[in-house]
Amino acid sequence: MEATKAALRDRETQDVYFQVALSPEAYGLHARCLAAAAFGIPGLWGDIDVGGPGRPPTVAAALELLDEMPIRPTLLVDSGHGLHAYWLFKEFWRFESPEEREQAANLSRRWVRTL
Repeated sequence: MEATKAALRDRETQDVYFQVALSPEAYGLHARCLAAAAFGIPGLWGDIDVGGPGRPPTVAAALELLDEMPIRPTLLVDSGHGLHAYWLFKEFWRFESPEEREQAANLSRRWVRTL
């Protein structure tokens, strides 16, 4: 709940970001966990910005793009500049090895390319 309060407070004066992969430690306000340190993910995601070259012109067009995906997203969030789409797994994927972490990274890259 504290993170939500901070994001709502800070959105007026700065960009607010979060990461989906979980990390074993807090990195502070101005740093993020590198993929090599992540210990798991809840699913796959995509950031669909609207307007500008190579992007859907509107949120409605972004929703049409998502309708073409083989699987509908579990949830959508209005990012203020488009949509964040999430396809959640039935269970959290906790990485048991560096190889499994790399499998997840490859799956994520392929998913984003498909999107």
